[in-house]
Amino acid sequence: DIKISYNGKLSAITVENNIAWLIDELPALSIAMAVAKGTSRIKNAKELRVKESDRISSVLEGLTRCGVETVEHEDGYEVIGGEIKSGTINSYGDHRIAMSFAIAGVLSEMRIQDIQCIETSFPNFFDILTQITDIKD
Repeated sequence: DIKISYNGKLSAITVENNIAWLIDELPALSIAMAVAKGTSRIKNAKELRVKESDRISSVLEGLTRCGVETVEHEDGYEVIGGEIKSGTINSYGDHRIAMSFAIAGVLSEMRIQDIQCIETSFPNFFDILTQITDIKD
């Protein structure tokens, strides 16, 4: 079993090497960056622009809608950590964006548009998210 908790003590990071190994995880990592202390940076990640959505723009738009300060670059971005507030997110039909902001919903209420795209890769995502957190629907 895995127990996941957040103690409020995340620190900013810079990710710039071996990006290909975690390109699909960067949207979820960006949620953690949003609550970390300081400015986190993703560099050398231009491939994010040509995934199911332009994940750089999609992640930053979502974070901005949740009150998080961001800076967009051609091949990456910066996330100025603080607090994630409630927001309405457009997933653009991208399952990774939808799942990442669903995880953010553990910290603050999220309304995610086009959430059915999660069925593509992880049909029981919400069952598991509910099991490991105290969220209800």
